[in-house]
Amino acid sequence: MAARTAKEEISADLKATGAARKINLAEEMALAGVDVPQDMIDAQPANEPVFLPYQQRWFEDESPIMLGEKSRRTGITWAEAGRNVVNAAFLAGGLVLVGLKIITWHIPVSMLAGLALMSLAFGSNADLYAPLSMHLLAGGTMLGAFFIATDPVSAASSHQGKLIYGAGIGILIYLIRTWGAYPDAVAFSVLLMNFAVPFIDHYTPPRTYGHHKPRRGIPGKGQG
Repeated sequence: MAARTAKEEISADLKATGAARKINLAEEMALAGVDVPQDMIDAQPANEPVFLPYQQRWFEDESPIMLGEKSRRTGITWAEAGRNVVNAAFLAGGLVLVGLKIITWHIPVSMLAGLALMSLAFGSNADLYAPLSMHLLAGGTMLGAFFIATDPVSAASSHQGKLIYGAGIGILIYLIRTWGAYPDAVAFSVLLMNFAVPFIDHYTPPRTYGHHKPRRGIPGKGQG
């Protein structure tokens, strides 16, 4: 009964506080029905405000719907942290491949640049569009940029073709993620641009040995 009385008093004090304040861990534990050590009870929170009033009301809301929302957001936060670590590892591995000259920089850079430009062009409204950081560090973006799109068999051949190929993948990723029905779009974008590779290679062939310029387009009368 004493524990319940203390809990009710703390809850009343919290609801009466309209200004921003720092969360007191001992008070939050007491609200949750957890036995709080005496040394934690004696600790006083700092006086400087940390949370804005609307943030404080969000923390103090103990309705069942809000408790479920808090749990969901906590899980999302951990998932986002894990996602960022994984994509950072893919980025590091991709840079190693570029440094060892196993792949060239053209496809990864053009793909990420195309995705970034689309995000900057259409992502000014944060309520409707995902931010740039989420596009770059979400799903299989880094995996696709360095390990999938750079497949030497299905990718474009020339450096110019690789830039067009990678930029097309980045643009398609943004279009499918934003207005499509799929949560991620790396695989679909790579496959769609794989269909376009023969066309890209036809108009952006590499310069052959002994020639000053590459032969582009449909052969004319003067071309064999």
